Amino acid sequence: MIRGVTRAYSSRFLRTVPTMAFPAGRLLAVVSGRIYLLASDGWDPLATPRPHSALPIERSEAEALCRRLGHPIGVLDSVPEADY
Repeated sequence: MIRGVTRAYSSRFLRTVPTMAFPAGRLLAVVSGRIYLLASDGWDPLATPRPHSALPIERSEAEALCRRLGHPIGVLDSVPEADY
């Protein structure tokens, strides 16, 4: 490791299947094994394991989903760090 350089903070994004309540699906983020759901007021940690129907998506797809849901794209960079 290079001195002064830290590991890049990264999250993986998932999208749930569409439902009647959420026809575009829901956006999830995984950070260090912890799952967060994008709600209207920001990221909420989930107490349950990853939904089996949630599929991984690329960041570009997550950005498109944010636009569709009315969230600013910057919210993708504000996923909380997992606190165990």
